[in-house]
Amino acid sequence: MRTIFPAIRVLPLLCLLLLAETQIACRMRNPLRNPLKPLTENMLRSGDLSREGNAAMAQGNWEEAESKLREAVQINQKEGELRIHYAEALWMRGKRGESIAQLLEAAKTPKGFDSVRLMELDASLAEKLIVLGQYETSISWANRCIREAPKDFRGWQLRGRALSHIGEQRAAQGKIEESDGIYLESRNDYFKALSLAPPENRDLLPELAQLQMKMRQPEHALASWQNLRRLYTRGTEPVNVLVGEAETLLMLGRCAEAADRLAIASVHDPANLTLCLRRAEIEIETGRFEQADQTLQHAYRLAPNNPGWGDLHNRLRLALNHRLPSR
Repeated sequence: MRTIFPAIRVLPLLCLLLLAETQIACRMRNPLRNPLKPLTENMLRSGDLSREGNAAMAQGNWEEAESKLREAVQINQKEGELRIHYAEALWMRGKRGESIAQLLEAAKTPKGFDSVRLMELDASLAEKLIVLGQYETSISWANRCIREAPKDFRGWQLRGRALSHIGEQRAAQGKIEESDGIYLESRNDYFKALSLAPPENRDLLPELAQLQMKMRQPEHALASWQNLRRLYTRGTEPVNVLVGEAETLLMLGRCAEAADRLAIASVHDPANLTLCLRRAEIEIETGRFEQADQTLQHAYRLAPNNPGWGDLHNRLRLALNHRLPSR
């Protein structure tokens, strides 16, 4: 009896093991019953959709990109990189809130991101939140960028940008002393970003110049615009750089130089009606009546029904009448 009972107890265990091996063998022979196959197919499908969505993004087909990447995310919800791409497609489609939600979801599961990619994710959130006017929240994400990569200029730039907007808000509320303090913090962040950025960087100086204008420091702003212009070969300066320099020159009372900058900008962008009208206005103020007349004729050809053209034309006629000697 002592030899029989142990065998009886072992027999059910052996039967269970044989049954399990049989089921595994059957599933391996029958793909339809293999639980691993649907998972593999889903991952392959998600990868295909991701590639198709990214290809659509590269071609600027944001609607198709959104559709493909949405389906990919639904299949593979734990893949943070997919959510980042999907968020970009949503953003370009104007679905700003949904885009932020996807980035926040990606930030909750940073597994698989290296430190650089994690910093880029935080920077994307900070930048988009600034666009949405959520400056305080943006600063928290910019601070994360700085903690993760203190020698990367982007976190400093984004925090400086958010602070600049907050300072502008305080100034609009009449809180000038508080605004000036915030502007100073913003400027320090921009200086730090400039010290870390490549010397050919062309994004920081325009933001710094605009901040210096808010700080009522037009001389410093002009130096920033001129330093930026030196990064371009003559004749290739972007319109916004020339216009920014012109507006700063106007603040300094150097109207003739400002008119020259706007004339160059108009050559670069002859179809820009706003620029054309601004140029005519400065030419009238500086007594360049013949140039102003030609500029206004061009503005009329661009938009004959625009009221701005008529107002400036009347100002020009009035200025000419005052210049004529009385009979």
